[in-house]
Amino acid sequence: MIHKPTLDVLKTALSQFEIYCGSVGDLCRWSQVDRNNLRTCLADGSITEGEVLAMIKARIFVLGQEMAALSVRAKEYADHVPSPEALAYALQHQQVPEGDIRSIRFDHGDTKDTFMVGRVDDLPERIFQKLLADPTPRVVCHEHDISCADGGPCTCD
Repeated sequence: MIHKPTLDVLKTALSQFEIYCGSVGDLCRWSQVDRNNLRTCLADGSITEGEVLAMIKARIFVLGQEMAALSVRAKEYADHVPSPEALAYALQHQQVPEGDIRSIRFDHGDTKDTFMVGRVDDLPERIFQKLLADPTPRVVCHEHDISCADGGPCTCD
């Protein structure tokens, strides 16, 4: 059995990670130590995949509510907030206050319903896989931070 403080640290990390960049491109506030704790806790049964997914969903709801509030406060289009996926997921699961929903602006001909299409499919599961995966190598090219999404060599064009 894993030492309890490690599980507590993992639960804290799962309640604080951030999702940025389309299609769950970047996870912030999630370290290699967090990744190793997650792997260890899953392997020894201290936490189940279902429990982790429930915590991920709860975090997405919080982030989605934050994105809704940001969209309303800054008069920012829904797809321009830092995490449109979290916003779409929270909207789909009725986790955004009705007043905020009425004030969220959509562009590109989107409505609340069309905005969600393609953004919410398997989002918790995709994040779960991203939390487990080793980070994608990054390289700086001409002062731009570039992700090597294919896992291959990072090159500058």
